[in-house]
Amino acid sequence: MCINLQTSILAFIIGETCGLLLATQNNEKRAIGIFIMFYSFIQLCEAFIYYYGNDNSTISSRLLLVGLGLQGIVFLSLTKDFINIDPIYYWICGLAAIFIIYKATTNNFTPATIDKCIKWKFMDNEIISVLTIMYFTIILFTQISNNKIINISGKYFIITLFLSLILTSYTKESSLSMWCLASAVTSPFLLVALNQE
Repeated sequence: MCINLQTSILAFIIGETCGLLLATQNNEKRAIGIFIMFYSFIQLCEAFIYYYGNDNSTISSRLLLVGLGLQGIVFLSLTKDFINIDPIYYWICGLAAIFIIYKATTNNFTPATIDKCIKWKFMDNEIISVLTIMYFTIILFTQISNNKIINISGKYFIITLFLSLILTSYTKESSLSMWCLASAVTSPFLLVALNQE
Protein backbone atom coordinates (compact mmCIF):
# COMPACT_ATOMS: atom_id res chain seq x y z
CA MET A 1 0.00 0.00 0.00
CA CYS A 2 1.24 3.45 -0.93
CA ILE A 3 -0.19 6.88 -0.42
CA ASN A 4 -1.13 8.51 -3.73
CA LEU A 5 -2.43 11.78 -5.14
CA GLN A 6 -6.07 11.03 -4.30
CA THR A 7 -5.25 9.96 -0.73
CA SER A 8 -3.21 13.11 -0.13
CA ILE A 9 -5.98 15.36 -1.49
CA LEU A 10 -8.62 13.56 0.59
CA ALA A 11 -6.48 13.81 3.74
CA PHE A 12 -5.90 17.51 3.05
CA ILE A 13 -9.64 18.16 2.65
CA ILE A 14 -10.53 16.19 5.79
CA GLY A 15 -7.87 17.95 7.86
CA GLU A 16 -8.74 21.41 6.57
CA THR A 17 -12.48 20.88 7.09
CA CYS A 18 -12.11 19.60 10.67
CA GLY A 19 -9.58 22.31 11.44
CA LEU A 20 -11.91 24.99 10.08
CA LEU A 21 -14.82 23.67 12.18
CA LEU A 22 -12.65 23.90 15.30
CA ALA A 23 -11.20 27.27 14.28
CA THR A 24 -14.66 28.84 14.50
CA GLN A 25 -14.94 27.98 18.21
CA ASN A 26 -13.36 29.28 21.46
CA ASN A 27 -9.68 30.10 22.00
CA GLU A 28 -8.29 26.63 22.75
CA LYS A 29 -10.34 24.90 20.07
CA ARG A 30 -9.56 27.69 17.60
CA ALA A 31 -5.84 27.21 18.23
CA ILE A 32 -6.05 23.44 17.72
CA GLY A 33 -8.18 23.94 14.60
CA ILE A 34 -5.67 26.31 13.03
CA PHE A 35 -2.87 23.91 13.95
CA ILE A 36 -4.73 21.03 12.24
CA MET A 37 -5.11 23.21 9.16
CA PHE A 38 -1.40 24.04 9.31
CA TYR A 39 -0.17 20.45 9.52
CA SER A 40 -2.71 19.27 6.92
CA PHE A 41 -0.82 21.53 4.51
CA ILE A 42 1.80 18.74 4.39
CA GLN A 43 -0.77 16.62 2.53
CA LEU A 44 -1.21 19.36 -0.06
CA CYS A 45 2.57 19.48 -0.58
CA GLU A 46 2.61 15.70 -1.05
CA ALA A 47 -0.30 15.96 -3.51
CA PHE A 48 1.71 18.46 -5.57
CA ILE A 49 4.70 16.12 -5.52
CA TYR A 50 2.51 13.25 -6.78
CA TYR A 51 0.86 15.46 -9.39
CA TYR A 52 3.98 17.08 -10.82
CA GLY A 53 6.33 14.12 -10.42
CA ASN A 54 10.00 13.83 -9.57
CA ASP A 55 11.40 16.57 -11.79
CA ASN A 56 9.21 19.37 -10.46
CA SER A 57 8.97 18.50 -6.77
CA THR A 58 11.72 20.77 -5.43
CA ILE A 59 9.46 23.66 -4.39
CA SER A 60 6.83 21.34 -2.88
CA SER A 61 9.52 19.36 -1.06
CA ARG A 62 11.08 22.52 0.34
CA LEU A 63 7.68 23.84 1.47
CA LEU A 64 6.88 20.46 3.02
CA LEU A 65 10.09 20.48 5.05
CA VAL A 66 9.60 24.10 6.13
CA GLY A 67 6.05 23.20 7.19
CA LEU A 68 7.38 20.38 9.34
CA GLY A 69 10.02 22.61 10.89
CA LEU A 70 7.54 25.36 11.78
CA GLN A 71 5.02 23.10 13.51
CA GLY A 72 6.47 23.56 17.00
CA ILE A 73 6.68 27.34 16.91
CA VAL A 74 3.24 27.58 15.26
CA PHE A 75 1.68 25.36 17.93
CA LEU A 76 3.21 27.39 20.76
CA SER A 77 2.28 30.71 19.15
CA LEU A 78 -1.33 29.60 18.78
CA THR A 79 -1.62 28.56 22.44
CA LYS A 80 0.31 31.42 24.09
CA ASP A 81 -2.77 33.60 24.66
CA PHE A 82 -4.37 31.20 27.13
CA ILE A 83 -1.50 29.12 28.49
CA ASN A 84 1.63 30.29 30.29
CA ILE A 85 4.51 28.88 28.24
CA ASP A 86 8.03 28.52 29.60
CA PRO A 87 10.45 30.30 27.21
CA ILE A 88 12.55 27.12 26.89
CA TYR A 89 9.83 25.65 24.66
CA TYR A 90 10.10 28.66 22.35
CA TRP A 91 13.89 28.38 22.28
CA ILE A 92 13.83 24.69 21.38
CA CYS A 93 11.12 24.99 18.72
CA GLY A 94 12.53 28.28 17.39
CA LEU A 95 16.02 26.87 16.96
CA ALA A 96 14.54 23.75 15.34
CA ALA A 97 12.59 25.94 12.90
CA ILE A 98 15.68 27.98 11.99
CA PHE A 99 17.72 24.82 11.40
CA ILE A 100 15.01 23.18 9.29
CA ILE A 101 14.46 26.31 7.20
CA TYR A 102 18.21 26.49 6.63
CA LYS A 103 18.28 22.84 5.50
CA ALA A 104 15.28 23.41 3.20
CA THR A 105 16.96 26.35 1.46
CA THR A 106 20.45 24.96 0.89
CA ASN A 107 21.73 24.31 -2.61
CA ASN A 108 22.34 20.63 -1.91
CA PHE A 109 18.70 20.02 -0.92
CA THR A 110 17.42 16.67 -2.24
CA PRO A 111 13.72 16.77 -3.13
CA ALA A 112 11.21 13.99 -2.55
CA THR A 113 10.92 11.40 -5.28
CA ILE A 114 8.21 9.01 -6.39
CA ASP A 115 9.05 5.37 -7.01
CA LYS A 116 5.61 3.82 -6.49
CA CYS A 117 5.69 5.39 -3.00
CA ILE A 118 6.84 8.90 -2.15
CA LYS A 119 10.31 9.09 -0.65
CA TRP A 120 11.26 12.07 1.47
CA LYS A 121 14.86 12.12 0.25
CA PHE A 122 15.56 15.37 2.13
CA MET A 123 15.27 13.62 5.51
CA ASP A 124 18.80 13.12 6.77
CA ASN A 125 19.89 12.15 10.29
CA GLU A 126 20.33 15.77 11.37
CA ILE A 127 16.81 16.73 10.26
CA ILE A 128 15.30 13.63 11.85
CA SER A 129 17.09 14.36 15.13
CA VAL A 130 16.00 18.02 15.22
CA LEU A 131 12.39 17.17 14.33
CA THR A 132 12.34 14.42 16.98
CA ILE A 133 13.45 16.91 19.64
CA MET A 134 10.87 19.43 18.44
CA TYR A 135 7.99 16.90 18.44
CA PHE A 136 9.03 15.57 21.83
CA THR A 137 8.97 19.16 23.12
CA ILE A 138 5.45 19.74 21.78
CA ILE A 139 4.15 16.46 23.20
CA LEU A 140 5.80 17.13 26.57
CA PHE A 141 4.24 20.60 26.62
CA THR A 142 0.76 19.20 25.90
CA GLN A 143 1.04 16.50 28.55
CA ILE A 144 2.18 18.71 31.41
CA SER A 145 -0.33 21.43 30.56
CA ASN A 146 -3.26 21.92 32.91
CA ASN A 147 -5.44 22.93 29.96
CA LYS A 148 -7.78 20.02 29.19
CA ILE A 149 -8.19 20.84 25.48
CA ILE A 150 -4.42 21.01 24.95
CA ASN A 151 -3.93 17.84 27.00
CA ILE A 152 -6.52 15.89 24.97
CA SER A 153 -4.96 17.17 21.73
CA GLY A 154 -1.54 15.99 22.88
CA LYS A 155 -2.90 12.51 23.58
CA TYR A 156 -4.41 12.50 20.10
CA PHE A 157 -1.03 13.38 18.57
CA ILE A 158 0.59 10.53 20.52
CA ILE A 159 -2.06 8.07 19.31
CA THR A 160 -1.62 9.17 15.70
CA LEU A 161 2.14 8.80 16.09
CA PHE A 162 1.76 5.19 17.19
CA LEU A 163 -0.83 4.58 14.47
CA SER A 164 1.61 5.89 11.88
CA LEU A 165 4.40 3.67 13.20
CA ILE A 166 2.10 0.67 12.83
CA LEU A 167 1.06 1.71 9.32
CA THR A 168 4.70 2.30 8.36
CA SER A 169 5.50 -1.31 9.15
CA TYR A 170 3.03 -2.30 6.38
CA THR A 171 3.97 0.34 3.83
CA LYS A 172 7.04 1.79 2.24
CA GLU A 173 6.18 5.33 3.37
CA SER A 174 8.27 7.32 5.83
CA SER A 175 6.90 7.36 9.37
CA LEU A 176 6.68 11.19 9.37
CA SER A 177 4.71 11.12 6.13
CA MET A 178 2.35 8.54 7.63
CA TRP A 179 2.06 10.56 10.85
CA CYS A 180 0.96 13.62 8.86
CA LEU A 181 -1.51 11.48 6.92
CA ALA A 182 -2.85 9.73 10.04
CA SER A 183 -3.24 13.05 11.87
CA ALA A 184 -5.14 14.64 8.99
CA VAL A 185 -7.38 11.65 8.24
CA THR A 186 -8.28 11.00 11.87
CA SER A 187 -8.87 14.67 12.70
CA PRO A 188 -12.66 14.09 12.79
CA PHE A 189 -12.06 12.03 15.96
CA LEU A 190 -10.24 14.95 17.57
CA LEU A 191 -13.05 17.27 16.44
CA VAL A 192 -15.64 15.05 18.15
CA ALA A 193 -13.49 14.61 21.30
CA LEU A 194 -12.90 18.33 21.69
CA ASN A 195 -16.55 19.15 21.10
CA GLN A 196 -17.43 16.89 24.04
CA GLU A 197 -15.49 19.31 26.30
